[in-house]
Amino acid sequence: MSHVIGYHTKTLHLKCASRHERTATNYRYASTPIANPIIPNPAYFNGLDDGLKDQLPTAVQCAVHLELLEAFHAVKIRVIECEALDGIFGIKAPTKTIYRRKYMKTLDKHVNQEVTVKVEGWEARREKKWPRYLDFAADRFVDWAKVIDKEMAATEGDDEKLEIRLPWLPPLGLSCALLYWAVILIRSVDVLMVWHAFLLNPSDYINYCQAESLTHLPRVSFPWTRIHEAIDSQGPRYKAWFYQLQKDNEDWLRNKADIDPNLHQYLVNLGKPIGFTMRSGVSIDKGATGILSLSKPKSQSKLEKSLIANVERQSVFADKMHAHLWIRSPGLGGTMNRAVERYENFLELFQLYPGKMLVPNLDIDLVWHTNQLSAAGYKATMESRCGRFINHDDKIGKSTLKSGMSDTDNLYRIHFGDEYSVCLCWECQAIASAIEDADKDGDLFETGSFQFASNITDKVQGDVDYYRAVEIARRKNFINLPLRPS
Repeated sequence: MSHVIGYHTKTLHLKCASRHERTATNYRYASTPIANPIIPNPAYFNGLDDGLKDQLPTAVQCAVHLELLEAFHAVKIRVIECEALDGIFGIKAPTKTIYRRKYMKTLDKHVNQEVTVKVEGWEARREKKWPRYLDFAADRFVDWAKVIDKEMAATEGDDEKLEIRLPWLPPLGLSCALLYWAVILIRSVDVLMVWHAFLLNPSDYINYCQAESLTHLPRVSFPWTRIHEAIDSQGPRYKAWFYQLQKDNEDWLRNKADIDPNLHQYLVNLGKPIGFTMRSGVSIDKGATGILSLSKPKSQSKLEKSLIANVERQSVFADKMHAHLWIRSPGLGGTMNRAVERYENFLELFQLYPGKMLVPNLDIDLVWHTNQLSAAGYKATMESRCGRFINHDDKIGKSTLKSGMSDTDNLYRIHFGDEYSVCLCWECQAIASAIEDADKDGDLFETGSFQFASNITDKVQGDVDYYRAVEIARRKNFINLPLRPS
């Protein structure tokens, strides 16, 4: 089947590309926001849970992971673009007034003329807010991890035991607090971002938990269901992908962990004329122009530096996911299903070729990351499917990755008779799904090749055009979005 899909996607993509410019077609717009299309379709997430299936993450969990990465991407943009934080960090206005000597012929003399010019380096200074935000987030994560593990230990039951066990940990009882911890594990978005990036360095995370005697936190499944509930994916650009904690979560963070639920707003509040005190690790530099300094704190620990570097590296991956934007595409379900299938094949290569360094393609990497976010489950998956624990190292150089990708491409094609490097654009993924559906229905070879290509292309292009028009309207901050012709 793969050779058929490969042939048709190449042919149909060329046909789709020639019509790409007609994306901005004439659509009728919703009269009120309540009539807006909801993309992704909420029904896709029915049946979402936090557990692995056949020791693999599910396609729906991978889709929620895309939502989470969009939320992280949005947080970064909001921090950098926040004018209130500019003042907190002593970043002055983007323009300044200067006076230039200019000869006025009518006066027959030189005069000082007032001119407004752009401040050099203003954008670069604004971007420095992000690593400072991460400084505070890393410190808050360390505090949260200790508190959450201690609280979990205090509510541990004795009857039910986890099937997944780590040799250096005692079994964890689940009888009294499974649902409770699924809720409480939802933390402020900055702490979640640090935890997420830390989990994607599995060996470092396990070593840290061992060193800090965190015996419960490494066992929990990543709370996908609650994360999906906490993210509002709808609205125009300035509102979409907003991460909102429930009140119970906010109260727990304040009362149990002594952590403000919203770091961004907390920093903004420092500039208000009321009494605010920063918790430990967030120092105020009285010598700076603003309340907080853009300079790195001298007391930053090795752990905090590592946690920040983790997030910075994962920001690159989040940017890639944002660029592809599968979460808004018409082929979301098919893209995620194929990614999980390809990841399963990828793990088989680890078992077959233990001496090779294998490099994941982008869709496979998403599933691999999703798997790693449930630390104990990931360990069990690797040992069962690969015969050993596989560490995920995101610090490997580009030249090494290039060589590994070439080897992986060859091995994948040889062993599975399938292309490894595939086009992941909206058109090609939607076409692949349409061809798979036609094959399941027995329609693939019932019509001539030209007619089949034309029918599939028309349907796919109609879907892609519409979904793209909705996203363009959203990014232009339109409140009312395009509606699909009935």
